[in-house]
Amino acid sequence: MGAAADCALGVRQAVNVRDWAARLIGSIAPGVRSELAQDPAAALRRRFDLIVQATQTPARRGEGGWCDGLSFLHERLVLYVPTPSSRREHFTLLHELGHHLAATCDDLLEWAADSPNPSRVIEEMCDAMAAQLLLPDELLNGVLARAKPSAQHLVALYERSTASREVCAIALAQRLGCEGFVTLIRRDRLEVTFSSRVAETRPYAWRGDLLPPAHPLRTLGTARVLRCESWWPLPGGERRGYWLDALADDRHTYAIFADSDLWGITPLHILDRVEARTERPTIEVHCSTCGFQGVTHRFPCTDCRKPACPRCGDCACSRRIRQSGVCRVCHCRVPKHRLRDGTCNDCCGKRRA
Repeated sequence: MGAAADCALGVRQAVNVRDWAARLIGSIAPGVRSELAQDPAAALRRRFDLIVQATQTPARRGEGGWCDGLSFLHERLVLYVPTPSSRREHFTLLHELGHHLAATCDDLLEWAADSPNPSRVIEEMCDAMAAQLLLPDELLNGVLARAKPSAQHLVALYERSTASREVCAIALAQRLGCEGFVTLIRRDRLEVTFSSRVAETRPYAWRGDLLPPAHPLRTLGTARVLRCESWWPLPGGERRGYWLDALADDRHTYAIFADSDLWGITPLHILDRVEARTERPTIEVHCSTCGFQGVTHRFPCTDCRKPACPRCGDCACSRRIRQSGVCRVCHCRVPKHRLRDGTCNDCCGKRRA
């Protein structure tokens, strides 16, 4: 497929996991994308020369509990747990394809390596890639009909498509228009089974998290809708306030946590006072990439300690990555002007000596 070469070229600078997912998908021919959406297992075997085998034993994924797919990159082997009662195996197989394509993309691996948690970033990118392949924008636009995303939309997308619940959650998260996350919860275990966040939203639910004690979602009954002011815990035990829209069926709770009151829950926005207790920042941004000047309430990047630009998503990390490269001899990241044929001037000097 030539994925490595296509990824190296790219069509634009990728600044988040969705950009990287779109970039990898762009390396796949349109006809092959259609085959992947219709029959992922057959397409992986025929188009990518992967060995696809069913297994009955879930695997332990390093970044979040048990999963039903696993790749062995060197053996070109993909294992997955069949899900005859749901469509999750489609998402699983395309998620694993993401791992195989990511392994051929040096630019992506370097970008992920500069994040605080590289393995989680790769997992999120694979999720986004699977979602973009399975759920076309036309269907999503038709279901939303210009309304704000809600838990009911997640159920409607699942009923009107061949996508899994996880794919529908990712698609809705991309349409929130503010910080937040969309999460799926197993009702019998009160455990998060999947979550998709917007940009660098913190805190957010992650696979394997249990619903916190006294959380409003613990009281949600079957076939009930809940809209209220809510929260999610920060690592230190404090809470960040969110507005919450949720729906439950016999097995699952579908929940959207939003930084903005998308559903008109309260005209007074009392939630702002809750957020003040969690010391959400107000930071001035002067973006040298797109020229944006204004403020953001996003938490700073844990690496560069600067917030991402609310317009283009750039922070000091992404700018530094674009302006630097990795020496193929010492593997240090240095400014691009210090590289010659992929080797930094320090290593060139040692060779001459």
